[in-house]
Amino acid sequence: MGAISRFCAAFLVVLGAALVADKARAASNTYGSTLAYSCYQGARSLHGDIALMRLCTRALAEEALTPAQRAHTFVNRGIAQILRGNADGALADYAAAEGIMPGLAEARVNRGLVYLRQGEHEMAISEIRAGQAAGCIEPAPCLYALALARELEGDLSGAYRDLQGTLALDADFAPAKQALARFRVERRAKPAA
Repeated sequence: MGAISRFCAAFLVVLGAALVADKARAASNTYGSTLAYSCYQGARSLHGDIALMRLCTRALAEEALTPAQRAHTFVNRGIAQILRGNADGALADYAAAEGIMPGLAEARVNRGLVYLRQGEHEMAISEIRAGQAAGCIEPAPCLYALALARELEGDLSGAYRDLQGTLALDADFAPAKQALARFRVERRAKPAA
């Protein structure tokens, strides 16, 4: 699976060797439910195998989840869907999550990553920003996702600022450190007047 597929999957989600995005994700935290929590852990670790899909589906079908747990489990199953290359399934799960919790940040960010994977950079940036505004549980991966979208769109200055911001939120966020290593900052002399 290419880096773009991994990046978009989890919040996933990017361009071959050019972008290191396999840890950008917005898994939704679900506590108090064995299957739903295991689904969250699987989405967070980016294991998109059929077993994770079944686990998440079982959690939705068999467990007595609160509305918030159900919404977050849909987000996590959406991550599993995109990891398996099923963008339509992922988008459906993010829509289901927002049907329960309108404006759910992780649903918006992950939808943005699907759009990024599909080459819809403007839509991706719009969704990721909306997710950030709604308040991501883990803000560093959300900002990292925006940095990747900006880089793909050609906004290198914005991408660089967002990568720095990601590290300000989480100094140990390795994907942002790796991405920043690709940048070279040059100061240009102002032309003589």
